[in-house]
Amino acid sequence: MIYIDEDNVGQGEFFVPSFETDCFYKAKPAFYFGLNQEIGGLHAGEKGCAIEKIYTEEGKTWMILRTRMEVHKYVKWTDTLTFKTWCQEGYRLYAPRFIETFDKKDGSRVFESGTWWVIMDMIKKRPCKPSVFKDRIPYGNKEKYYKSPEFPPFPSSDEYHGEILPEYDIKVNYYDTDYNRHVNNISYVNWALDVYPKEFLDSYEPYFMDAKWERQSYLTDKLTAITVGKTETSLTDENPELLTKILRKDENGEVESVFEMSSIWRRKL
Repeated sequence: MIYIDEDNVGQGEFFVPSFETDCFYKAKPAFYFGLNQEIGGLHAGEKGCAIEKIYTEEGKTWMILRTRMEVHKYVKWTDTLTFKTWCQEGYRLYAPRFIETFDKKDGSRVFESGTWWVIMDMIKKRPCKPSVFKDRIPYGNKEKYYKSPEFPPFPSSDEYHGEILPEYDIKVNYYDTDYNRHVNNISYVNWALDVYPKEFLDSYEPYFMDAKWERQSYLTDKLTAITVGKTETSLTDENPELLTKILRKDENGEVESVFEMSSIWRRKL
């Protein structure tokens, strides 16, 4: 599970189950995003701030806005990852959280991430100050654990004017929704990775992903994923750079973006 050390850093470990691996028995990229969410939830829960508790008792919830993740390696089935996670002082309205994971066998880095969370008051329908849980979730030791919470601007669509992949129509199912009855954060990541042809996925893996959750979506929504590359040969470049948007069309025909993810890929190691 998880324990909190003297630096207010959560530590623990996870193993890689077979159902979270691909046809090469390597961890799926979305599994790392799932761990990112799970580790943050365990740390918050250890300090009395799990979503279920704060939602039912205080009318508050955690909402994810953005995650930047660098992947150093994809571990395999039965491998064990160790992790460290900590929260930092609020940045604007965001509550920054950082996570580092390592391969238990040799201590090598697996992935590291930075995430902006917002603590939402569901009764007042507005965000709380990010320091609202400071007394319950102390910040990590700044002398030992600190990373800049000022993420670069999210890439502009104007940077992507190359190869366009076929549109991918998304079927939202019951198990895509979570405790709040919204589509779970990880479902968007899975959908964004489902757009690629199998030949591409057999040869490439993402090593950097920048995800932005823009709006909530629901079981009955009509969603479509569109993906554009930076070049006209994005699917065969040495390091393909691509941008995926998940769009929602309402009953009036209006289209809005609910999720975006930029990614950089490398040939499989």
